[in-house]
Amino acid sequence: MEEFRVKQHSKSVMKPTMTGLILVMVLLSVVPLFAQQAVKDEYPLQPAKEQPLETITLQPGTINWVSFPRLDRQGDGTFSSETLFNATIPDRSDLFVARHNEGGVIIDKTYSAGDWSGDLDLVRSSLGYKISTKHLSQAYIPMTGTVLASNTNVSIKPFYENWLGYFLYKSQSPFDAFPDEVQSKLQSMKGKYWSCIKKNMSPTKSNIVQGWLCACNQIGGIWLNYGDMVAVYPEEREEFSFQWQQVPGQKTESTYQPPEYFSFTEGYDYTSLFIEPDSSGTIQEIGAFAGDSCIGAAVVNPGDSLVLVRAFVPPGSQDSITLQLYDGMKSGNRVVRQYYVTAPGQEEPRYRSINTRERKPWYLISLKDKPDESIEVPIGLSFITYPNPAGDQISLRVTAPEASAPGSLLLLDMQGRIVAIHATGPLSKGNNLMSFSLKTSGAPLPSGLYQLVLRSALGTATQKLIVQ
Repeated sequence: MEEFRVKQHSKSVMKPTMTGLILVMVLLSVVPLFAQQAVKDEYPLQPAKEQPLETITLQPGTINWVSFPRLDRQGDGTFSSETLFNATIPDRSDLFVARHNEGGVIIDKTYSAGDWSGDLDLVRSSLGYKISTKHLSQAYIPMTGTVLASNTNVSIKPFYENWLGYFLYKSQSPFDAFPDEVQSKLQSMKGKYWSCIKKNMSPTKSNIVQGWLCACNQIGGIWLNYGDMVAVYPEEREEFSFQWQQVPGQKTESTYQPPEYFSFTEGYDYTSLFIEPDSSGTIQEIGAFAGDSCIGAAVVNPGDSLVLVRAFVPPGSQDSITLQLYDGMKSGNRVVRQYYVTAPGQEEPRYRSINTRERKPWYLISLKDKPDESIEVPIGLSFITYPNPAGDQISLRVTAPEASAPGSLLLLDMQGRIVAIHATGPLSKGNNLMSFSLKTSGAPLPSGLYQLVLRSALGTATQKLIVQ
């Protein structure tokens, strides 16, 4: 699954759209919990009044990327981590580990054998944390106090990956939540199940075209939700600050899509492998291996032109990364030992294997006989479709480099036959939001793969669409 968006200029960037995580409330007879939706309705986008309880959900068997929008403190002040974590429901069990990246150094707070240890003594609502537990089912961290005001300044510091907390009740794409001027100052951003990198596209001496390249392990795209954590790495050499912005739009639910054939163990961080499948269309899952160990895997859906494999590289590993391609057959997996690779600081792909000792934050890999230039972000007119897969209605966020007369949106089946035509109306410069029904003659479209073609005086843009 992938989403692209671009803006052309000298050393600046563009946008896409995407998803996140849903907070779950638990009702316990000993603790009165209030429905989160009621809180959202009563205090939408404002610093909330005192409420008895909200919770952050910790999923078992995984590393949770979370933040704490509501704490007992003044403004964006700090709060005792032990006090917060001691309230975990059920209790902390034998092992509870919380981590934060402070100035490029990972600090933690660990509960084991009845005692706390580590340097993570304070937490803050504008920061993000990674937490693991030994619980066999969901656990909950209660939050009391006030929600951080939506206009609070958030700082991004240079030379390391900043772990930020998202504290708005508004669920939205990170490319809407981060102002444009902030995006222009970032090299990368990623969440637990999605990753985006800024990459030079077709650079020339006179002009550098930059774009965001994104992929995720989720159906429904990439979103930021209340209580999420997002990790960003800046290009800037000086600290700067921003405020989360709120853009109107409808949230699309997203669901993590775990691989079924390959299995691996999650770590606290991952290397982003953006993999372009070959043109066979038969690959169902891709597994990344260091030696004999699977270090990450992902599902390949019909129409995917880019797949994110989150590679959890073991500390001290010095193995070459091989890829195994599962096509659903019992005859065995196809093993790929060399492939076309583009890495940070490298513009031209090279045919080789990746060694885990390289420790780069991301790699762009092509499994085709020749690297496909279609990975490049489209320049000029572009659009993002959501949800994708879709039901009986879709929304488009169209980015236009300048205002344009009305255009049209064509829906084609995979034989190239026109299924439906919709008028788009005039386009304004920048982002344009529009929605269309996928019903034809009042009946839903058959499930399958389709192609959307957006036409206007500015040019043509296309995108694949899965209808469920």
